[in-house]
Amino acid sequence: MWSCSFIESRKVKSKAVASSNSSTLCLNFFWGDTTMDAKTVTRFRKLLLEEKQRIINNSKNALQNELALSPDDLPDETDLAASEINQNLVFKLRDRERQLLSKIDEALARMDEGTFGTCEDCEEPIEPRRLEARPVSTLCIACKERQEHREKIYA
Repeated sequence: MWSCSFIESRKVKSKAVASSNSSTLCLNFFWGDTTMDAKTVTRFRKLLLEEKQRIINNSKNALQNELALSPDDLPDETDLAASEINQNLVFKLRDRERQLLSKIDEALARMDEGTFGTCEDCEEPIEPRRLEARPVSTLCIACKERQEHREKIYA
């Protein structure tokens, strides 16, 4: 699994190609001379959907177990303060997961549009290793490094 510790884009041409050994069609995404076949897109889609389901399950678990505060369980102010700190941490984690859910939905939408795996900045293909590490990536490594450098300068 991958973790969350971590313009206008051109349309990628898609082309239906008849398979040589069957009558089924295979959808290929073309970026210049690089292709991402339907099997690869399906693998990334499955990975994203599994991560989305994991996050939803974690949120349901948090609602049931971690966010319940009872004043009877916290007899003194120190226990109450520690519990509030823990609750704030849980809220921050859930917020990060909420943001990741929206990025997952955007990645799934890019798959439907045929632009998944294409850098939004330079319109070049994103390296498969980067997509393996972070399937919600919208920028290639070079563009992401430039963006982080600009953020560091202007922060």
